[in-house]
Amino acid sequence: MNFSNPKTLALFFAFAALYWLLPRRWQLYWVAIFPVGYLLLVGQYAAVAAVTLLTSACYGLSESARQHSGRTTQARSMAGIALLCGAFLAYKLAQNLKADDGQFFVLLGASFYLLRMIHYLAESYSRNLKQHSFIEFAAYIVFPPTLLVGPINRFPEFLRDERRKRWDSKLFYSGLERILFGYFKVVVLANYLLDTKLSVYIEQVGGNDTAYGAWLGCLEYGLDLYFRFGGYCDIAIGLSALLGFRILENFNYPFIRSDISAFWKSWHISLSSWCRDYVFTPVAFLLKRPALGVIASMLILGIWHELSWRYIVWGLYHGLGIVGFQQWSRLKQRFPAWLHLPGALSRALGILITFNFVILSFAITRTDELSEAVAIYRTIFGEF
Repeated sequence: MNFSNPKTLALFFAFAALYWLLPRRWQLYWVAIFPVGYLLLVGQYAAVAAVTLLTSACYGLSESARQHSGRTTQARSMAGIALLCGAFLAYKLAQNLKADDGQFFVLLGASFYLLRMIHYLAESYSRNLKQHSFIEFAAYIVFPPTLLVGPINRFPEFLRDERRKRWDSKLFYSGLERILFGYFKVVVLANYLLDTKLSVYIEQVGGNDTAYGAWLGCLEYGLDLYFRFGGYCDIAIGLSALLGFRILENFNYPFIRSDISAFWKSWHISLSSWCRDYVFTPVAFLLKRPALGVIASMLILGIWHELSWRYIVWGLYHGLGIVGFQQWSRLKQRFPAWLHLPGALSRALGILITFNFVILSFAITRTDELSEAVAIYRTIFGEF
């Protein structure tokens, strides 16, 4: 189930049409059955069994937390979260194996629904969720538009939209516009301008053999990721709107942010906010060290992408960057007379530094080995 395949889009439109034709009480059942039926159709029986087992267990633990309190409930919730973390690591290990496209997209979807389950269990234990049925939870976990590429929507918002939902022609047509905008990003900006035009130009200027070419290679990789993944998120948000659901934005012009902390509040917003709520907050609270919370959050964020040394290093790179910026901000407050710059100049310089800091980080993830990333850095900085 790949958004770049026109057949997949046609399948989703058929799914949405039948969704609105069904009686109100059957719509959520259709939402839950559709992705499971697709997985069965393509022979992903193990995935169906895993999703069914984890969804049922997660809902059972949530009901236990709602009806009871005390150490036993806490232990069960923690055990459930530990089980989900173990399942997440297992999927990450499986994702590193050679797999066909169908298996890859199943594994990619697993990365998203496991994070939704952890969010759900944590909020259930905190008693932040309204009473709900199993089918409402199951439909949230396997919600087709956001299952494969996100955003990582939260259950309270999903439940609110589901219970308030009615036909909204304005929302429906805005969803169609968003889908077209997403395909424009993927097809025109990513596939044509970056993969075709810019890649040819990079080869002409020497590729990774020159500082400028190596930097452009990192730029191409970063922009391709932004337009392609951002385009897929636009399509997912648009498809959700066709069903009457409003999904939060996942990108908010990240490349024009004046510091690395603001960048991560604008890039993959649903994932970075998940890490803030379920990694940074508990780590910073327990250890009384916010900096360690930041490092832990970025390491988890890196591992979420791929269980490998390159993504661990990439997460550490950004974690140290955020901590370094926070220390710099404290210095500016302590010595304003020495470190103050005019507002426009400070913002322009901040955008330039942040942009290059992020672009250079892609040298780590665009290569298969860390030694190749080191070679890119030597090429870029060795000529200056």
